[in-house]
Amino acid sequence: MPTSTFDQTDLRQTYDEARRLFNDASYDKLGNLFHDDIIYTKLHSSGWYRGRAKAVTALIEYKSTDNPQFLPYRVEPFISDGLIQHIAGQAIWERVKGGPSHEDIDFIFTFIRNANDGKWLLIDAIGRLIPKQQEEQKTEKNY
Repeated sequence: MPTSTFDQTDLRQTYDEARRLFNDASYDKLGNLFHDDIIYTKLHSSGWYRGRAKAVTALIEYKSTDNPQFLPYRVEPFISDGLIQHIAGQAIWERVKGGPSHEDIDFIFTFIRNANDGKWLLIDAIGRLIPKQQEEQKTEKNY
């Protein structure tokens, strides 16, 4: 989606734009979609970053070289009260763009609507690895 047609008052467009900016390693621009008090949880440890500046700095410092890819294959929006919306699902986490290694993850993103202008901002991003055993069970059930 070209940035010129992006409407941040549309939740789906905001989610898609955030995903596009992350996958393009445009972390400074991605920060514009973050709430000031975002909590960004690390995927491979129990660590997290709180605040837009810290989250953007961490993304630039730790992700720019590998440019990981977030490739959702199942996305489910939760029912919203109009101000807060959760989007959850499963995705492929490609540790290095174009690399052979990838992992399946569960994710939950929480967006909050700015009361002044109606724009959606990402306030919470959580991911967790899906254990291999669970992946195998999921596959077996599909047969």
